[in-house]
Amino acid sequence: MELKKLAKGKEEVRFKLVEIAKQLAKTAEEKEEVRIRFAKTAAIIKDLSDRNEAILSSIGDAAFACDKEGKIILFNKMAEEITGIAKKDALGEPYGQVTSFINEKTGEPAVDFISEAIKKRIKTGMDEDTVLVRKDGKKIPVADTAAPIFDSKGVVTGCIVVFRDVTKERSIDQAKTELVSLASHQLRSPLTAIGWYAELLESETNGILTPKQLKLTREIRDAYKRMTTLVNSLLNVSRISMGTFAVDPGSTNIENVAKTTLELFKHEIEEKKLTIRENYDKRLDNFWADPKILSVIFQNLISNAVKYTPSGGKIVINIKKQKFLEISISDTGMGIPKYQQAKIFTKLFRADNANDVDPSGTGLGLYIVYEIVKASGGTVRFDSEVKRGSTFYVSYPLKGMVRKIGEKSLS
Repeated sequence: MELKKLAKGKEEVRFKLVEIAKQLAKTAEEKEEVRIRFAKTAAIIKDLSDRNEAILSSIGDAAFACDKEGKIILFNKMAEEITGIAKKDALGEPYGQVTSFINEKTGEPAVDFISEAIKKRIKTGMDEDTVLVRKDGKKIPVADTAAPIFDSKGVVTGCIVVFRDVTKERSIDQAKTELVSLASHQLRSPLTAIGWYAELLESETNGILTPKQLKLTREIRDAYKRMTTLVNSLLNVSRISMGTFAVDPGSTNIENVAKTTLELFKHEIEEKKLTIRENYDKRLDNFWADPKILSVIFQNLISNAVKYTPSGGKIVINIKKQKFLEISISDTGMGIPKYQQAKIFTKLFRADNANDVDPSGTGLGLYIVYEIVKASGGTVRFDSEVKRGSTFYVSYPLKGMVRKIGEKSLS
């Protein structure tokens, strides 16, 4: 009896051991299956990574990618060549310690367009004057963009930065700018003579003109004014582009500058029967400013207001002293389309409706205003609505304009 019980117990133990062995075998098979799947996934990931590396390496521009903490995870061959930094030294390091972008004119660190792209989830670009400081200290003009990287759920996981050496393009631009400057200087003398003769004829000092002759003389005078404005704009743009213009502030009566500039447009204002309203703050003393810079600002803003305001319209000039000095010029003109407002201070840009009214415009005036206001320590902004008009605001701190050393004044 005891033997039977013992034999039965052994059988049960053997059965349990068989079951355990089967379970272990099954677990081993599952583990092997998991291992195989993992290996396949790893191979796919590696293949994708190698493919991304190959794509990045094959493009002609320098490129690197960083994670959301700003640590570099990809660094292509062109990036190595331009920066002078080896890939092995760049990977895993914060991009700010590997790459150094500065403003060529000021020597200050460039705006951090990379972190801006990650934080704001938008594509960002380098400023025009950005240069890269190589490992050996050499400075190379660069341009291009940074764009956020999103995962499948739309979460930002990092940033891809693409940039290129624009030394050749900058040299070509410099040559073009110098050519424009030279040509503009050469045009000034004959234009001055034309203007002087037109003025002499219109004064009828040497004899009375017939109505037709007088009309033609006025057309010559108007053409002279347009050409003079264009030549001055081209000279100013060339000086802005080359960074050679000076800001030389001194004690200046802004009201006098505004009134003198307004007088230049007296003929056009009378022809269009425009209403002009001037409001000057009584607390306004002489302001620390460069009168030539102020004159260029007033000329461009008043010129636009007069040109694009229909007959019978109104222009308002306000100069107020608050926590800062604010100059505003308002008109009841055509306004700027909403979809084009972001480009209004761009060089050579003209809104569609402005082209319809005056096809001969250059698109330089507002660009010049924006650049010289910024360079002299001020800010410029505007409000505009189509068919209702525009208001441009120029603001400076009460301490006045910032001095800028340069070779020439603006025209």
